[in-house]
Amino acid sequence: LSALAAGFAASLGELMLARVLQGFGACATSVAAFSVVRDSYGPKKSGQMISYLNGAICFIPALAPLLGGWLTAKAGWSANFWFMAGYAVVVGSWLLWRMPETRPEETSSSGPLISWSRYSPVLRSPSFLFNAALCMLAMAVILAYVTAAPVQLMVKLGLDMNGFSYWFTANAALNILACFLAPRFIARVGPRRTLRIGLLVLLLSAILLTLTMHLAHPLAGSPEPAGPAHVAAAAPAGDADDTAGAPLVFAINPVL
Repeated sequence: LSALAAGFAASLGELMLARVLQGFGACATSVAAFSVVRDSYGPKKSGQMISYLNGAICFIPALAPLLGGWLTAKAGWSANFWFMAGYAVVVGSWLLWRMPETRPEETSSSGPLISWSRYSPVLRSPSFLFNAALCMLAMAVILAYVTAAPVQLMVKLGLDMNGFSYWFTANAALNILACFLAPRFIARVGPRRTLRIGLLVLLLSAILLTLTMHLAHPLAGSPEPAGPAHVAAAAPAGDADDTAGAPLVFAINPVL
């Protein structure tokens, strides 16, 4: 519905409102996807499977500039929203037809779904707060890159749409590779050591980015992938309490 509203938008205000509604819908689907993984694989294996899910999600920024540019060139900017509306209908219909309920039968559903009593034990957990903060900071890096990349590459460096798509897709491909390699890395060295290595990579990348930000080259504004640190931080969150995984997803996804 929000995609249709954006396609029919007659002013910038209407378009922005429709995009905000699209953001709410995107966050809801992301939370549902991560919850399905958590329900299906449990607290121990879900961390590795979430890495594969993150790798699939990274295909979106890799394909979006290419598909969006082609649709805009062929049928105008509104064609992007017609495509998203059609895609939502197709995927939603398939889910209604083929997607079973994954919530465990022993899950307690008595009382109000959203209440402080459900979330307070998790929000008071130092382990959860630490790992959730790491995940949100890693996602903040990605959000900052996605926001600043068009300005840095197209406005300041003067790249055209094809050049922007090349560098943006290359960064997304690197993130996809990191997310698909992370489960094997975790299985070999363990989540704790993977977390330390991922945080070290993030720290070194931040230092390198600071030292090279004055250079007029696309590589000077490309942070290293945050996949391993993100996944390793998500993995331990469900070890102590089976309810910890779901709030962690809520903590991560509002950034998106």
